[in-house]
Amino acid sequence: MTPLTALFFSVSSYFFLMTAGQLLQPNGDCNNQGNICEYKWKVEHRNTMVTYNETTGSGLPIFRYGNSFYKRNRDPEPTSCKKKDPLTDLEKDKVITADGTYRSAVVINGELPGPPIIVNNGTQVVVHVTNHLTMEGITIHWHGMVQRNTPWMDGVASVSHCPINPGETFTYRFLATPPGTHWYHSHLGTQRTDGLYGALIVLQPEETVKVKRPKRETVDPDFAGEFIMTLHDWMKDPSLDINNQVLWEMQRFYPGYNVTSPCFYQTKQLDGTGIGVSPFWSGLINGKGLIYRYDPIGNEVVENELIRWKYSPSNVHSHTVFVSSMRL
Repeated sequence: MTPLTALFFSVSSYFFLMTAGQLLQPNGDCNNQGNICEYKWKVEHRNTMVTYNETTGSGLPIFRYGNSFYKRNRDPEPTSCKKKDPLTDLEKDKVITADGTYRSAVVINGELPGPPIIVNNGTQVVVHVTNHLTMEGITIHWHGMVQRNTPWMDGVASVSHCPINPGETFTYRFLATPPGTHWYHSHLGTQRTDGLYGALIVLQPEETVKVKRPKRETVDPDFAGEFIMTLHDWMKDPSLDINNQVLWEMQRFYPGYNVTSPCFYQTKQLDGTGIGVSPFWSGLINGKGLIYRYDPIGNEVVENELIRWKYSPSNVHSHTVFVSSMRL
C-alpha cells in the first residue's frame, strides 16, 4: 500500500483536508444499558459570521483583517464603530462561518450542520425539539429510518404529524434501524437549505467489515479512525428568497437582477433529469467553506492506517469527491 499522506475531498473547486479520528461511538444522553439515547434540541435563527454572547444577549459581526480575524465592538463613543478585538479560541469554535458571507441560518443548538446522532442499531432514539423560530413551524424527517410501528414519527409535515409551532416542544421517539449512514433534515418549507439538517449514523455493534484484497482474500480490518463528512450547497440568499425565485421562474437571472450576464440554465443529467433549480453558489463541508476559514478542516492521517468516512449529503447539486495521494 502506498503511504497515506493525506485525504482530500473537493466540492466544485474547493479542496479540504480531513482528519482520521477515533472510531465512532454512540453519543447523546444514553441510559446504562445503552438502548435509549436522548437529545435536546433548540432550533433557532442565527446569523453567519457573527459571534454571540449568550450572557449579555448580544452579537458582534466578525471580519478578516490581514491574516487574523476580529470582531467589531462597541466604542464608548456612540457614533463610532471602528473598535475591533481579536476573536478568542472559544469564539472561533462557536461562530458559524459558512462560506464567509453574512446571512441568516436555521441552526440546532447553535450548530451548522446540526449535531450528529450516533447510536447502535435498535436503540430507542428520543429527541426533544423546541422551536425558537419567530413564526415558522418545523418538522424533522429521519431519512432512512423505516419507522416500523411509529409512522407518526416520520416527520413529514401535516402527514405524519402537525408542524411544531414557535414556542412548542415535540418529542420524537423511534427505533434506529437499519444500520448505515443516514441523515435528518427539516421536512417543511425550505429550512433544510438554511441549515436544518445533520448526520444520523446507526452503528452495527460488533460489525465485521469485509474488505476485498487483490487476491480476493477477505480480511477483517481494524479501522484507525472514522469521521463524518456532510456536503451542503449554500446560497448567498435565504432559502425563502430562492424559493420565490423558483416559483416565479426568476432563478435564470440569479444572482444579479440588474446585470446583463448570461442567463442560468438548469444542468441536465444524461437522462435529461435536472440537477439543481438555481445556480450553484458555494459548497460547504461540515458547515465550512473556503472563504474566511481560519482553521484547517482536519490534519494528516497516519501512514498505512485504514480509515473510513461516512458521507451524508444535504444538497440538490451533484458533487465530485476526490481521494488523493493514496491507493484505494
